[in-house]
Amino acid sequence: MPGRTEHRMLGAYQGKAKTDVCDAYVVAETFRLRRDFTTIDVPAYLVADLALLPRPRRPGR
Repeated sequence: MPGRTEHRMLGAYQGKAKTDVCDAYVVAETFRLRRDFTTIDVPAYLVADLALLPRPRRPGR
């Protein structure tokens, strides 16, 4: 999604702190509400590489 679109959509959710969780919510809602974005195909090897990236640690681990 273009950054300009995300920035404008964030305006609809004023009052929420700027966090990764909020960003993820706004992106998901934008894609749910708008159907005019182009779908891209990602090669399987890139998906596999992304799955190897470190994930945030959970407390207590």
